[in-house]
Amino acid sequence: MNNPVIAIPCFKKPEALKRLLSSLKKAKYPADVKIVFSVDYSGDDDAFNIVEAFEWPYGDKEIIRYDKNIGLRENILNCGKLSQKYGSVIILEDDIYVSKDFYSYAVRAQDFYSEDDNIAGISLYAYEYSEINQERFDPLYDGKDTFFMQWASSWGQLWTANHWKKFYRWYQLNKEKSLACFNIPQNVIEWPESSWKKYYIAYLYDKKKFFVYPYVSFVSNCGDAGIHGRQGNFLNTQVCIPQFYKTSSIDFADFSLSLVKYDAFFQIYSDLLKKMNERIRAYDFDVDIAGTKKEINIEKEYLLSPKKCKKPILAFDYALIPLALNVINDIEGEYLFFGKVLDFEMKEGLFYNVFRWSVNRSIPSGLGCLKYVFVKILKKIRIDKK
Repeated sequence: MNNPVIAIPCFKKPEALKRLLSSLKKAKYPADVKIVFSVDYSGDDDAFNIVEAFEWPYGDKEIIRYDKNIGLRENILNCGKLSQKYGSVIILEDDIYVSKDFYSYAVRAQDFYSEDDNIAGISLYAYEYSEINQERFDPLYDGKDTFFMQWASSWGQLWTANHWKKFYRWYQLNKEKSLACFNIPQNVIEWPESSWKKYYIAYLYDKKKFFVYPYVSFVSNCGDAGIHGRQGNFLNTQVCIPQFYKTSSIDFADFSLSLVKYDAFFQIYSDLLKKMNERIRAYDFDVDIAGTKKEINIEKEYLLSPKKCKKPILAFDYALIPLALNVINDIEGEYLFFGKVLDFEMKEGLFYNVFRWSVNRSIPSGLGCLKYVFVKILKKIRIDKK
């Protein structure tokens, strides 16, 4: 297949852009790899001057410069369209740092999944924390080197021409719709209008498609402050990247055979849990192991969740992580409850949230830290009264 073109959308992060470019020069490539810079108007020439002076020894360099501000969403959409001209595109925003083997991985993943219509993109990034609630994300491992999730990658991703054509056709038909009609997280729906990603996540849900994710990350997000994170968020975006990785030995998961598939809430689909625990095999249920789904997001008659349940059919512990292992290994306890949705108390109290943050290894917000201190004080008062 073709060599993917590398596209860099640029705006107002000159130091981050320099860091990305230094990492790109250190990576390994086949012959003739084109790089395209898409420079949005920012009122200064910093980004343009950096990319104009940048020497790319591996192929052609092209600079697209806008004379008015088009915004992040439009810039990414325009970069995605490059796949139609070149066959595929790797998108790297300017706060990304790449490993030496990122391109080799991208090409091999592209070749393996190019004919699979279930796939709508390939991530070069491996999450350690969920983007929804900043809780720890440890995907179940089945011996393969990749898994699948209905979550669009924005921190280093590859789109083929076919991926992009199908998404963009859907986007043109649905961009004026309220995303509340799709079963995706509420905070994603509320992302700013500059977000292209919330539409892609809705598309994945609507069309039952998935992104491919590696267990080992080939890029890291350095977490620089920007349009969507003015204070920076490196605690939950920086990940380890390999210095040396034998990409030729990667064992890609076959979508039709794999059960390691996650939904738009970073929750494992029930198929794997049913296969591994015969006591829940006969039930049709939703999975909310992280406890972050709202009542509106529950679609089945039964539920697996840490939320309080009046009449649980089964209950599991939190002794193992990922938490799904407690269900797979049938470790009984009083944390994860399995029962009818109608028997669950969907309202989340303060004590419930603080304990859930702890079990999920969350990175709480400033408000979350204050709540945690408040709960500690309440507990101490209660003990002292006794």
